[in-house]
Amino acid sequence: MKKKLLSILGLIVVGGLLFLGFFLNQVVDWLWFRSLGAQYLFWLPLLSTLLIRLGLGLIAFLFLFLNLRQTKKAFFELSTEVQITPRQHLFFTILASLLLTLFLLPGFSLDWPIIQQFLHRSPFGVADPIFEHDLSFYLFAFPLYQKLSITLQGLLILAFLSTALFYLLPKAYWYQERSFQLWPRARIHLTILGALFFLLKAVDHYLGRYSMLFEEKSLLTGVDFTARHLRIFGQNFLALSAIGVAVLLLLSISYKRPLRLVLTGLGLWLGAFLLFTMLIPPVVESLWVKPNQFIAEEEFLEHHLKFTRLGFGLDRIKEQPFRIDPESDLSTVDETHPSLANLRIWDWRPLLPAYNQLQSFRSYYTFYDLDIDRYPSTNGQKQVMIAARELEPRKTGNNWLNTHLTYTHGYGLAINEVSRANQVGQPLFLVKDLPPVVDPTLSGLQLNRPEIYFGERPSDYLIVRTKQKEFNYPAAEAGEYITTTYQGRDGISLRRWLSRLLFALKLKERNLILSGYLEEQSRILLHCNIKDRVTKLAPFLNYDHDPYPVVADGRLFWMIDAYTTSRYLPYAKKHRQGFNYIRNSVKVVVDAYHGTVDFYVCDETDPVIQTWQRIFPRLFKPFSAMPATLQQHIRYPETLFAIQQEMLLTYHLTSPKSFYEKEDFWNTPTQLYGDNQEPLEPYYVTLQLPGETKAEFLLMQPFTPQGKQNMISWLVARCDQPHYGELILYHLPKGTNTYGPMQIEARIGQHPEITEMISLWNQNQSRLIRGNLLVIPLENNFLYAEPFYIVSKQGEIPEFKKIVLAYQERIAIGDSIAEALQQLKKGLAQPASLPQAGVDLPSVVPPGAATFEVRGLDPALLDQVESYLLIALEVVREAKKEAATPPPTDEAGQTSKNSGQEGPLE
Repeated sequence: MKKKLLSILGLIVVGGLLFLGFFLNQVVDWLWFRSLGAQYLFWLPLLSTLLIRLGLGLIAFLFLFLNLRQTKKAFFELSTEVQITPRQHLFFTILASLLLTLFLLPGFSLDWPIIQQFLHRSPFGVADPIFEHDLSFYLFAFPLYQKLSITLQGLLILAFLSTALFYLLPKAYWYQERSFQLWPRARIHLTILGALFFLLKAVDHYLGRYSMLFEEKSLLTGVDFTARHLRIFGQNFLALSAIGVAVLLLLSISYKRPLRLVLTGLGLWLGAFLLFTMLIPPVVESLWVKPNQFIAEEEFLEHHLKFTRLGFGLDRIKEQPFRIDPESDLSTVDETHPSLANLRIWDWRPLLPAYNQLQSFRSYYTFYDLDIDRYPSTNGQKQVMIAARELEPRKTGNNWLNTHLTYTHGYGLAINEVSRANQVGQPLFLVKDLPPVVDPTLSGLQLNRPEIYFGERPSDYLIVRTKQKEFNYPAAEAGEYITTTYQGRDGISLRRWLSRLLFALKLKERNLILSGYLEEQSRILLHCNIKDRVTKLAPFLNYDHDPYPVVADGRLFWMIDAYTTSRYLPYAKKHRQGFNYIRNSVKVVVDAYHGTVDFYVCDETDPVIQTWQRIFPRLFKPFSAMPATLQQHIRYPETLFAIQQEMLLTYHLTSPKSFYEKEDFWNTPTQLYGDNQEPLEPYYVTLQLPGETKAEFLLMQPFTPQGKQNMISWLVARCDQPHYGELILYHLPKGTNTYGPMQIEARIGQHPEITEMISLWNQNQSRLIRGNLLVIPLENNFLYAEPFYIVSKQGEIPEFKKIVLAYQERIAIGDSIAEALQQLKKGLAQPASLPQAGVDLPSVVPPGAATFEVRGLDPALLDQVESYLLIALEVVREAKKEAATPPPTDEAGQTSKNSGQEGPLE
């Protein structure tokens, strides 16, 4: 009795703890959603999930209970060693049904988004070519039917096995006189379950026809010749065969010799299954399809190309020829040309360490990422690199007070011009320092709220409005710092003792109850990491990995691109990430101070986002509702562009014949970065497109033919209004050779002057970094630009040293874009041989010395001499600079040195 009581108490305690954990999670989530005014985002998923689980659980429990309860008579009418009372049988039936239901529940794959999308689905207006269903059927209805079929089949199998086990206990079936004997009631019961299973199997076969639209094959995705003319018929026949088996099973109940009838039905179904899945299709493939593959598959290849292009938005690309003029020159071009005024000389990889060393100021500040954007200036639109200055939690002191109450937020940002560097090769900052100082050229940029409470820093929670003042930024005086108190709209009140207890239990932090720093107005901020925040609000969207900061209306915002995806688009090739449909339908804006989140729909034509708008009409806002100051900073997302350009390598082809013969597949070009060869990634540029009158902010990617290095086309995505989202693919003439990025890299590496510089720079404890190679369409041809950076092997700040420009057959190098362009226009950087041995060079004569005449020297030779003297002078400058630079201290020493100036660290 005591053991039984202890067992019951143990179950109650375990159940209570599980319920307490669930209750705490739900209450905290509800409080957080309520603080954002988004309770509907909490209740609909929760209630939908509970209704689905409870509904399926109730159906499973009742079905199992009714079947197991039918075994009662076997225990009382058959002579058995198992002695059981009616009440005990009822108890064990309920217990077994409950345990089996709990076992099944985790396997139920019906999540709330599937149900809600089915109930609120929006039409595509496009039908598949085989079954002629609207595509919305496959994206919103078919997944539900498929998962329901699998779930119910699993339930029936479990019910059959558990019922058969219950019949075994009273020996309702046995083996006697070389035959299997079954109690009549048990035979009828199990036969009915078998018939129900085959009815569900018929539904499964019928749905299996649609699954063929997503099958990946070596040549195409979707229904091919064999599937269209044989396998679909086979699935229909199998569905009818399964129904026939179910009917025969039911008829066998009244037969005296039912086994023969049952085996006949099963034999027919199994034979049809083997015939239409394992025997006939391979024969048809070998004897007809492979010898005539293109003739047989041409129609289906056309479907595959059409729907793959539709799924990835490639059908929206406008294609235009790009005329190459081999006689074009740069005589009328200077650094103010619309395509060169914002030519980027800074690569984010060497620039990020420079930001962290020049603009972080304290060990607890860091820049997690760099992004590219554009801002209006007195000289027109200016392309910039931008990064937010955030706190590094690991460096704020390993104690609760500093981590959660004192160091609560980052402060300000840094912006540098992409096309210029200062005299020592460091970035030219337009916004810098603490508090932020804005360059006069960005007269329209103001930052009245530089505090960053919500950003990319990893953070679980913050507590604001406490007795402990929040660290804002270090003051000019050593050891002093400016404090602040959060006045934003976010946060959950900790005024009540019950709220503190709730969060203490949830966060496992006793200081929330014991600390004397908390006051009545104290608030707790949750999900301060912006990616965690938006994912918590709308988990049904996919989010870009690269949010970027935007300054607008005196405040700092984060812009995040959100995507709708699906893997159920018929005939479409799946991307390696698993989906075959993607749209950037939503721009998410997060206020870095207040934590508010706004979802703006930027692609109203997407049926998936239309469906979500029907589910959550209060969540989404039209794009027109986004402030104009924010609209100026939207970008075509690099993630989506990279996916599209990857698919475009193959699916730029629209002709089944060309696709089948693989005659014009493309490659992503490669480049040298540092000493490594790597794929050329898409890059943002500001340039003037052919036929346009002004420059615009674009995302660009060139392409090369498969197995070749020359350039064959280039793709751009327009980012500025009113052309945002437009994709243009420019085809180069096939009869001419246009240098690809790797060919230009090779030419740069063969240039005598540049090669000599690289060798010299890689000496004297320094290392050369070759930055991203940019391909810029210019004057009916292409300008290639590659920056060079120098970094000390002791880890000093990377510095911009030179930029290499290439145009047609000419290559030039200079300290700036203007200088390199001038050299390029003069043609002074042509490959040249070394000076011949024995040629006398002019002496350097100091002022007032005897004069002399220089005779017989070629001016071209003097130019060569001048270039080598410049190289030598550059080496001397580097040596002097390294000699004057003190050795760097390690991180521990730097932290110790600044510890007195970093505020109240403990």
